[in-house]
Amino acid sequence: MKKISASLFTIIMMLLMVGSSNVFANDESAMGVEYRAHIQDVGNYPTDGTWVQGSDQIGTPGLGRRIEGVSIKLTGDIPAGAKIVYNLHIQDYGWICDVNDPSTWQEGPHFAGTIGESKRIEAIQIKLLDASNHQLAGYSVQYSGHVQDVGDVAMVADGSKLGTVGASQRLECLKVSIVKVADVVPFYQALGAAEEIMANKDDYTPASVAALEKAVHDNPLPDSPTQAAVDAAAKAINEAVANVIKLTKQPVVTQISSTLTVDLADEYNIDTLKGVLARAFKATLGEKTPDVFVESYVSDNASVTSGELNPGTATIVIPAVTVTGISVAGPYTVTLKVTDTTNYVALRPALAAINAGAYKNTATVANYTGAEITGVTAANLTDVNAQVAADAIANLGSLNKSQIQASVNKTLKI
Repeated sequence: MKKISASLFTIIMMLLMVGSSNVFANDESAMGVEYRAHIQDVGNYPTDGTWVQGSDQIGTPGLGRRIEGVSIKLTGDIPAGAKIVYNLHIQDYGWICDVNDPSTWQEGPHFAGTIGESKRIEAIQIKLLDASNHQLAGYSVQYSGHVQDVGDVAMVADGSKLGTVGASQRLECLKVSIVKVADVVPFYQALGAAEEIMANKDDYTPASVAALEKAVHDNPLPDSPTQAAVDAAAKAINEAVANVIKLTKQPVVTQISSTLTVDLADEYNIDTLKGVLARAFKATLGEKTPDVFVESYVSDNASVTSGELNPGTATIVIPAVTVTGISVAGPYTVTLKVTDTTNYVALRPALAAINAGAYKNTATVANYTGAEITGVTAANLTDVNAQVAADAIANLGSLNKSQIQASVNKTLKI
């Protein structure tokens, strides 16, 4: 429940940030806006074909004339992919685009509205989008106007509705401006990470959690932050998050004995044996048994690391060992019952001769025959040795019986 509360806190704060971006306005924007309108009894305004500069007002205050259409465009230092879009509520037509999908709105500087139909604009939505049709980061478009029988209306921003719907009241004046806003997303991301840790504080050392709580307390977001203030607060909280220390809770496993059966099959090698041991340890100690524990186990046993296990019974003993995540009280004993169902031991000298001599072209046909490898003759011996040597290099180690046979088959194009 605590985790859910922390996540909800972060989500709510993010929604407040997106829905009230004008709260964070703090810098004059290098990007500007210009607009024109089609006005009752006036026509296109300004009449000389120029554009009104934001945030100057467009319209005819006090004359009761409706705005019938608008064109809006961005100017100045426009970020790559940035665009301004707008949606109108028009007499008898309603909203001309989907109010909930700004990607469908008219894109500036194209005209939206009517000409020659005597239809009033009753409400307008304006929004800044990036190339992916998401809210343009770092900027806010703010707009206000004058509405019939209402008068001047308060400023709204970033897609909010300006005007009336269903009251048959015309929009008579409009003014638009763009302001640069601080990107507060990094701050709320840092705060969310901190809240997650504080909601589970019992998993961390008290001192490190206290330091994190102090960092959050000492770095609130101002009402109208600059980008530098946002970045500094986020940095302080992120550093405290990074310094939180997780408590180490190591389970202790008492002495255990286990018996494994290992078959010296054709595919046997040190990695095969390590895999067998790893599965046995995890079955006994649990899936969280770390690989480093398995490595420490096999590395102390020459019979394992040399790969020279022989048929019979072997005992491997490891003293007490502690590694990340688990503490094993030794000695920990594994008894290996080694079988040789494929006559691997008898073939071992011939296989060793092939691996040692192939790259020097000294491995003989008799070596291959002694290892039960088929297809090698005096005529193809040099080519076979070259292929075996190349495959051994690619394998980063010696080849087993089936791998050598595969090299021969490759040479013979079988």
